[in-house]
Amino acid sequence: MRFSEYINLSCDDKEINKLRLFDVKLVKKPSKNRKIVEKIEKKYNTGIDVINLIDELNGNLRKVYKGNMLFDFCIKEGKVLDDIKLHRKKVKKLKLKYYDLKDDLSKVKTFVERIIKEQE
Repeated sequence: MRFSEYINLSCDDKEINKLRLFDVKLVKKPSKNRKIVEKIEKKYNTGIDVINLIDELNGNLRKVYKGNMLFDFCIKEGKVLDDIKLHRKKVKKLKLKYYDLKDDLSKVKTFVERIIKEQE
């Protein structure tokens, strides 16, 4: 969905407005954004469990990266996979799971936007 369409669909629920801006990136500390995604998944019954996918992705990250970064939902802050040093052999699988997670997050956003349009 384009940014101009987001502006036109203003919503009173601040959590949905935050969800529209979320992206999955590497951060040092987990944020409270995870609770927002869980609440919206339950409220709108999206059928896509993004929380389990991000936990699985963090488990796979630990196999190829020994630092203190982890994947989480963020708005502006964070790093991408290319910004950190990883073991080369298993990076391809990790990147594929990362892109799958981002795709599922966008599906959740689209699903919620459809519901909001129908309610208006």
